[in-house]
Amino acid sequence: MTRKNQILALIVVLLAGAGTALGQATTTRVQGKVSLKGTMMADAQVSFVSAESGRAYKTKTDKKGEFQLIGLPVGAYDFVVSDKSGGCLYKRTTGLSMGQTGTEFNEITADINEPGEGCNAPSAPPPDRRGDKSKKDSGGKQSPADSYLTQARDALTQQNWPAAETALTEAIKLAPDRWELYIPLAGAQENQGKHQEALQTDETGIQRAQRAQPDPKNPYSDPVKIKTGIAQMLLQEARIYMDIKKPEDAAKTYLRVGDSGYNPATAYYNACAVYYNMGRGQDAVAACDKSIAADQNKADAYFLKGSVLVNSGRLDSSGKRYVSAAAVEALKKYLELAPSGSHAAEAKQLLDSVVVGS
Repeated sequence: MTRKNQILALIVVLLAGAGTALGQATTTRVQGKVSLKGTMMADAQVSFVSAESGRAYKTKTDKKGEFQLIGLPVGAYDFVVSDKSGGCLYKRTTGLSMGQTGTEFNEITADINEPGEGCNAPSAPPPDRRGDKSKKDSGGKQSPADSYLTQARDALTQQNWPAAETALTEAIKLAPDRWELYIPLAGAQENQGKHQEALQTDETGIQRAQRAQPDPKNPYSDPVKIKTGIAQMLLQEARIYMDIKKPEDAAKTYLRVGDSGYNPATAYYNACAVYYNMGRGQDAVAACDKSIAADQNKADAYFLKGSVLVNSGRLDSSGKRYVSAAAVEALKKYLELAPSGSHAAEAKQLLDSVVVGS
């Protein structure tokens, strides 16, 4: 999924209630690709489940792992990839927009590293109808905040990031405690290359979310939505840190996501992978151990842990490498969980080249 579509997804989810609901009046189209451990996946079941109506729009990938759907209402969806038996392989919240001309395809890609990614995550929240209520309470007229939100929604749909930033900034001035508005604002700033501003916006949004008080009239005061929103802002920060070549900050942010309890196995694994690529073996092992503690079936976490421990083993003059029992156990566990996984050949090669000992 491109960064632009990620931002459009957020604005559809968070601002659909501002002004006329876009999803009620327009339809769009979507195309994409599905891969499993780097291999394009044929005959995968693809579903887009509407957050508004609950209706599911379904298709299958072709021999190239590609799919297309048309006639879907604009709005927020759960994008779900399933195997032939209907078992969930992948799930995430996304959004479908009209684009600039109304004829473009929304590009949606699922690069599945580990079957089951996101399948237990909360579903897309229904549109926020507070804007509708405010119009009724004021005799059909929009409040100033809702007017800015309508402008923001339209600007983001057109990918007009400066206009979206301006409108969202003005809306937040009038409603500073609406933490959900900070997510698309940070995204609009990020798309303009305003990375530091985006990071600060996310942090402010997180603080607002943490202070949110229960309110039956406010769907975004729900603890589950707050938890998900905080995770979204942290993941946005991690992506920015990677973009600006600050991997250590990205790894620390992934750890924060894991500590928040949102999909911790994947979050800790991401931190492990970043540390691994940095050559920070000890930190990588610690993060992978957290990933494994959260999900004992996280195969790739065992592989990275085993690889780090093998690399830290002692190499003698004959070329034999002596490693800890933990290194061998981790690699064997990976092969047990993923005998045909993308790292299977490498794991077998590592096991064949080492001896347990000091």
